[in-house]
Amino acid sequence: MADQSTVQIQTEEIRMKKSMNLLHCVAVLVAVTGHISIFISPGVIFSAAGSIGLTIIEWICAGLLNIGVCLCFVELATVFPSAGGPYAYVTNVFGGLSGFVIMWGYIILIVGPFWAYLSYTASVYILEPFFRIDCHPPALAVKFLGAWILCKHQQQSFVSIYID
Repeated sequence: MADQSTVQIQTEEIRMKKSMNLLHCVAVLVAVTGHISIFISPGVIFSAAGSIGLTIIEWICAGLLNIGVCLCFVELATVFPSAGGPYAYVTNVFGGLSGFVIMWGYIILIVGPFWAYLSYTASVYILEPFFRIDCHPPALAVKFLGAWILCKHQQQSFVSIYID
């Protein structure tokens, strides 16, 4: 009788390397929910509220709302341990079409304006030291510098994708 040997193939699930510690997680959550708006919005909130007490109450309410958003994303990340953020969560629950719509809206309505806001804010902070306290930088200069920062950021992102 011929000895038939069976071949066993071991398969290993491909997963991302877990390299984040608690400090990294906290930094990501703060960056995602707090971001740069904390540097510009206090003056706007104070001028709209009119009093320091109401401003503090508004900041506390916004902070509690941000903590709720953080905890929701942490819970989703523990339930669906896959990369992709909101796209991955919605795709797992509702399917591909819903995931596509969420990602499209997220990029067009949230990420794009957010990066434009960040580049505008950076250009304001870069130009303000060159002007007197009672004088603001020219709006056109702020917009041009903001557009340059945004384009430079996109260029660096594309270069890092294709070089790595």
